[in-house]
Amino acid sequence: MADEAQAPVEIELKFELAAGQTRRLARHPAMAAVARPHRMTTTYFDTPSFALRQAGFSLRVRRVRGRFVQTVKRDREGLFDRDEWESVTPALRVDMVAMDATPAGKVLAKTGEPLVPVAAIVTSRTIRHFLQNDNLIEIAVDRCEVRAGEARLRFSELELELKHGTSSAIFDLAKSLFAITPLRIGLTSKGQRGYHLAGASALPFDPAVHPEMDAAQAFAAVARACLEQIVSHAAAFRADPAPEGIHQTRVGLRRLRTAFRLFEGLVDDYEGRRLNAEAEWAAGELGPARNLDVFLDDVFAPEVLSDPGVAKRYGERLQAARTVAYARAQAALTSARFASLALDLALWIEDGTWRHPRDDAERAVLLRRPVGDFAAEVLEGLRRAVRKRGRNLETLNADDRHRLRIRCKRLRYASEFFAHAFPGGRKKREAFVSTLKDLQNALGLLNDMAQAQASAAETLGKGVPKDLIFAAGELVGRLRARQGKNLEKSVAGYKALLKSERFWPKPNEAEPLNEGF
Repeated sequence: MADEAQAPVEIELKFELAAGQTRRLARHPAMAAVARPHRMTTTYFDTPSFALRQAGFSLRVRRVRGRFVQTVKRDREGLFDRDEWESVTPALRVDMVAMDATPAGKVLAKTGEPLVPVAAIVTSRTIRHFLQNDNLIEIAVDRCEVRAGEARLRFSELELELKHGTSSAIFDLAKSLFAITPLRIGLTSKGQRGYHLAGASALPFDPAVHPEMDAAQAFAAVARACLEQIVSHAAAFRADPAPEGIHQTRVGLRRLRTAFRLFEGLVDDYEGRRLNAEAEWAAGELGPARNLDVFLDDVFAPEVLSDPGVAKRYGERLQAARTVAYARAQAALTSARFASLALDLALWIEDGTWRHPRDDAERAVLLRRPVGDFAAEVLEGLRRAVRKRGRNLETLNADDRHRLRIRCKRLRYASEFFAHAFPGGRKKREAFVSTLKDLQNALGLLNDMAQAQASAAETLGKGVPKDLIFAAGELVGRLRARQGKNLEKSVAGYKALLKSERFWPKPNEAEPLNEGF
């Protein structure tokens, strides 16, 4: 039995398969071999409180061709590599002796909870092997049904697993398959689908940054978490177009672009700049839908309008505009361009040229810098930028308040990115982020008011009857009536932030800080 130190590492890529893509992929030489499907059933186990999942482990027992194989997996730092412990078991039950020999056994010992089935997945799998230049890659096409209680979910996916060779080989194969048909990268495992169907709450997309990392490892962890948020919520929106999918996909894109900015001096290369621009494009395509969601939820109040008939027509026009905006968002998230962004970003994070700067010794040193030192300087620079821009907040105009809000948002994202980069300090961090969040929310309300008039005009479009324009003015006036109170909250929030203690060590005063984030 392999112990924790000896656990083999697998490199694996997954893609969602839409109707017709399997047939198109058959044109690739790697898919030329004739193969027959075989059936397998996989049952995932966990405690009633999902303790293994919370600790980053999965436990499954798979039946294939009359043989039962128990597998424990743990996510590693990369998107595509995981620790794995495998053993044969005589039946569809967990072998606790083998389980206890893995790190997951320690998690169970602490909880004292029993193991129970979470979900079963029935898979029809077709396997081929692709050998090229001493690189062996297993290619599996899976047609799956997930079962959790009475709930059912069907999906298909393509898996590429490197059996031996270099990681670049599997990445190159993925790109050549994408050239035939735009595959959507899948970062949701079969087990995660089972947990979701069983009613488990979604795990937060927190980057796994810890004090032992260097700056390069920290950036990769942050970028992975952002990508997982983007891909997960984009998939949710494609399946069920709803405001939360739009919102969370945009948040993931904003967090990603913030990460590019914070780590700019370390990871800047041509491909990174291109991907950042593509992320900006994607966010822009989702913007109209998100703006209409906010306007309908926070601004449009038909009950306060003086003419009910006008309010009804105004609401109908808004809903029609949202339908158009949602179609635009759906088109973007189902496009080959978005699929390419997700795949290219995933491969760049893991194997981009930023990791190996050949002619830039200074950058190479920065990449190896301890994350604590790097994060402390970033956080201090952002904190000073917020303090500087917030001076005389009472008299700032709308544009300057918006710039302050952007700096607050960056400081908040950075605080989340580097939440675990410093040993201890949890209470200070939570207090700091809570105070920062209050300020950001108050500034957000002021920004909504400043944008309300433009938003009202944009949602109505051109050639609008005067009664609708008057109704929009009523809504804007209602918001502006609360401006004074929200400005007071913003000023109070700013003063509270000034008093908040750092949760990071104060950097060396002799070192110049970047306050231009």
